[in-house]
Amino acid sequence: ADFRLFQEESQKQVEICPELCYRMNDFYDGEVIAVRRILILFFCLFALAGAAWAADAEITALNTDVTVGEDGTAQVTMTAEVEFSAAVQSLQIPLGTGAKDIVLSGWAYKKTTVDGATCLTLSNPAGFSGKQSFSCTYTLPSGVTETSSGQRFRLYAPQTGWEYAIDSMTLRVAFPAAVTAAPVWTSGYYEDIIDNYLKIDVAENTVTAQSIEALKDHETLQMDVQFRREPSTWAICPVRRRRRIRWRFLPCFWPRWPTGSFFCAMA
Repeated sequence: ADFRLFQEESQKQVEICPELCYRMNDFYDGEVIAVRRILILFFCLFALAGAAWAADAEITALNTDVTVGEDGTAQVTMTAEVEFSAAVQSLQIPLGTGAKDIVLSGWAYKKTTVDGATCLTLSNPAGFSGKQSFSCTYTLPSGVTETSSGQRFRLYAPQTGWEYAIDSMTLRVAFPAAVTAAPVWTSGYYEDIIDNYLKIDVAENTVTAQSIEALKDHETLQMDVQFRREPSTWAICPVRRRRRIRWRFLPCFWPRWPTGSFFCAMA
């Protein structure tokens, strides 16, 4: 009897199992289909979002030539080649803090300030499209500061980043004296390892940096060049005492720069 009962129960289980298996298979197939639909939906959403978030333009080439004067000011000539994939009605060109004597070829602009840096905003109701070239010259105030070992020149190129990625960047900086110390580079994204992504060349008084790979949008670049302090001559320098200025002969120091322009050591 136990044996028959066992057989009957087993037979019932066998009869029930196929139906249960079919139902489980249907449930599984339904879940798979649902998961696939969700994945396809997410893929479509990401694709649409990517299309919406894709940049409307790319800077194919950014060339900046800087000539540092004997007083530490910088004369900058910048040319940006921009390729627009869609019509853009406004474009922002970053310059730097205190930029003056601004000349932008062929375009009207409005001067604005972003994070303390001077920028140019260009507007075109018809929209910028295709390949466009923007050339600008301007002057930056002296970037020289006194340090314990001499003088340091600092340049931002740029100080606030462009709105678009930069496919190729070239920066040339000519000093009025030979560069004897390796420049120190810092960027917004890569910080102090940005020089791993730059091809840097120092030849006498000229520093050249070229990007090895594309730079991200809103990327910033800072270059510091240290000049060691060397006594060279005596000059008349102002000395402030009790709200009165007296003139004394004091030793002046400058980083091997031409005679006639140097930074006096203030007493």
